[in-house]
Amino acid sequence: MNLIHGKLYYIYQPKTNRLPHALYKGRYVSSHGKPWCITFEDVYGLQPLEYLGRLNFGVVELFYDVDVIKNKAAQAIEKWKKRALDMILKRIINEDFVWY
Repeated sequence: MNLIHGKLYYIYQPKTNRLPHALYKGRYVSSHGKPWCITFEDVYGLQPLEYLGRLNFGVVELFYDVDVIKNKAAQAIEKWKKRALDMILKRIINEDFVWY
């Protein structure tokens, strides 16, 4: 995994024998060359919302780039709006509307 220093990530920690699953948000700092010691700062636990400071994560956690998630959400909203508008225009003019 290529994490970028200073970038904001969602961190999903799957359920283990000792801990329930959890979701965090934090800024990547470094991994110190060890995959089991990935350091994040300004970490927030998202359920319940609480500030946790600096935490280390390991190889079982999944990391998601916040910017990529926001861009995909924006694209999905735009596609949904276009489909809705196409349906409305089809009802008004009673034929398929083609954008040029």
